[in-house]
Amino acid sequence: MLSRFIARELGIWHNLTAEKVAGRTLKAPIEWLKKVAALIIRAEVDMLDHLCDYPGKVVIRYEDSISRMVS
Repeated sequence: MLSRFIARELGIWHNLTAEKVAGRTLKAPIEWLKKVAALIIRAEVDMLDHLCDYPGKVVIRYEDSISRMVS
């Protein structure tokens, strides 16, 4: 959520560098970020609960999927 906030505020979505930021600073809305993160987590838990008996499911952590793509 923080990465998305920074990208939206700066209008820079890829390859963020100090030069592209050009000394701009941001004040992150921590309480808002926490609320949005909690909603995302709740949605993921709900989806997992709904799919727990689904025979064709695959459960994988985001971090695991990225490490497999990089390897």
